[in-house]
Amino acid sequence: MPPTFSGSVSARITGVNALSGNETGSTTFAASLQHAYSTGAVAPDIVAGGGYEGTFTCPTTGGTLNLADSTNICKTGATGTIAPAQGYVITAAKRLKTLYLENLDATNTVDVTCPATLFVAGVGWVASQEVVKLQPGGAALFIFPAGSSVLTSGTNDALLFTASAGTPTVRIAATFG
Repeated sequence: MPPTFSGSVSARITGVNALSGNETGSTTFAASLQHAYSTGAVAPDIVAGGGYEGTFTCPTTGGTLNLADSTNICKTGATGTIAPAQGYVITAAKRLKTLYLENLDATNTVDVTCPATLFVAGVGWVASQEVVKLQPGGAALFIFPAGSSVLTSGTNDALLFTASAGTPTVRIAATFG
């Protein structure tokens, strides 16, 4: 029997500006977002969902990841083995719902771009566009409540990761549904 997927994604930032001198007190600020992912969740709904997480290294010549591959998302230049958890297969009507990227390197940046062709479809990204530059120790979280287009491995699911120097390690996690 296949596993039943449930989970959530959340993002939160908080801070306090302490005032001094003629102005005293403090001003706080905060913003947050949370989505529940489970079968039957109101928004966004994931039916037969699943995902993966893992790490890979990318060279200065670039490493391609096919995010919808069911056996190993690491392709040309990317070194690692990352496959969907518990045998989940990203097929049929599966859409990318969340994508987390973290540069574990303390020195080098990692440029995440859409390749000229076959890039992740349906999230507003275009060919050869930089999606994000992961600074040393930096991270990015993308939340797509409506999901991407239906993704097919090697057709419309690629991202290119290029290191500024060395071979940084990147952590990735994604959910589909």
